[in-house]
Amino acid sequence: MKAHLLVFLIGITLTFSSQAQEAFNLESSIQYAIDNNFDLLKATLEKENIDYKIKEQMSAGLPQLNGYLSGSNNILIPTQLVPAEFFGAPPGTFIPIKFGVHYSVAAGLELSQLLYSQQFFNGLKTARKSKDVVDLSVEQAKEQIIYNVALYYYQAQTFKIQIQMLEDNLNRLSKITDITQTQYDNDMVRKLDLDQLKINLKNLETQLSNAKIAYNQQINALKIILGMDVTDDLVLVDEEVNINMETYDASSKVSDNISQKLLLAQKEMSELELKTIKAGYFPSLNLNLSTSINGQFDKFNFKEKGAFNRYPYMLLGLTLNVPIFDGLKRSNQLKQKRIALEQLKYDTEKTDRQLNLQYQNAVYTVEQKRSSFVHQKDNLAYANQLYDAVKYTFNDGMSNITELINAENSLKDAQNNYLKSLMEIKVSELDEMYISGKINQLANQSQ
Repeated sequence: MKAHLLVFLIGITLTFSSQAQEAFNLESSIQYAIDNNFDLLKATLEKENIDYKIKEQMSAGLPQLNGYLSGSNNILIPTQLVPAEFFGAPPGTFIPIKFGVHYSVAAGLELSQLLYSQQFFNGLKTARKSKDVVDLSVEQAKEQIIYNVALYYYQAQTFKIQIQMLEDNLNRLSKITDITQTQYDNDMVRKLDLDQLKINLKNLETQLSNAKIAYNQQINALKIILGMDVTDDLVLVDEEVNINMETYDASSKVSDNISQKLLLAQKEMSELELKTIKAGYFPSLNLNLSTSINGQFDKFNFKEKGAFNRYPYMLLGLTLNVPIFDGLKRSNQLKQKRIALEQLKYDTEKTDRQLNLQYQNAVYTVEQKRSSFVHQKDNLAYANQLYDAVKYTFNDGMSNITELINAENSLKDAQNNYLKSLMEIKVSELDEMYISGKINQLANQSQ
């Protein structure tokens, strides 16, 4: 019974372990990065922040209510001179009289409501437009993350292919070395030939070790981009890296790049800011309501009738603010904003031209790298055929060790050139997608 329970628990542990080790493909890697990358999470917080800024702008159009409470002690009551003739004295004489009480308190409420302000309404439109700018900035950060994830993912997959090739080479050479060792033991080959094979075998072992280290380093770098901890497990699916055979038009104009959309949104926001400054020349109208209770007394004896007198007060009014002269402040602000709009115009035109040039170069690069990859793939197939043929004749004693080593070196060169070409074509494809604004498609397609 205990043995069955132990087997059951081990089975559960292995099941949880296999679930934790779920392999990532490109789509799931990108989605994980979108959900967990720190830079993207930080950029996303700005979307929440801009919502609060819009609400802050709106608050200026809501009722503003303030309360106050004050108290004072007139230690020395002010003295004023009044004509003494009011009290029967000769004209031209004055007598000093103290006006007021020792203590006074006041409590009240002040309410104001903006009724009309063109500057407020335009400012609110500008604040809402800034949300579009922030949304596009977040989208730009997202596209950069997708590009980086895809780049590091393909590099890691290329290392996996390299490791598999080196392991196959090592297995083949190990078998040949074992056969040659047997032949040497029977005085059928020279020791020099056996030593040469052993040297090549050690070199392959070193290359395989270095490739595994490079792969692990690449995986760790990918973890950082994904938002994982370095101690987390990350396993990539075993898959073939496919080449996109799509036909491109180098003469096409770029219109969906995120940089273009961002500049357009910034231009629209600057135009609204210009209108907001102009609106500062218009009058604004406010409704004001003030109410208070004032109390005055000479002694802290509230039980005595009439010792504490209270006097209510209320005011309702309208305030019209009419800008007349501000020292040319708004005029200079308008000039600055017009210059900023001109600068944005030049930035937009420059960006459009640069993107069109970059896209054209990217298309040419994709076509050139694709052609090179096809050639390197064919060369790899020929090198494999040559190595298999020479290995077969070597085992039959029809080829010497020099021919075998030359065939092996040719195969390694073909493999290295193939891997280099594979990575170059994938990078050029990513560049084309990023420039044309199609990089988001990688997050929505299965690899």
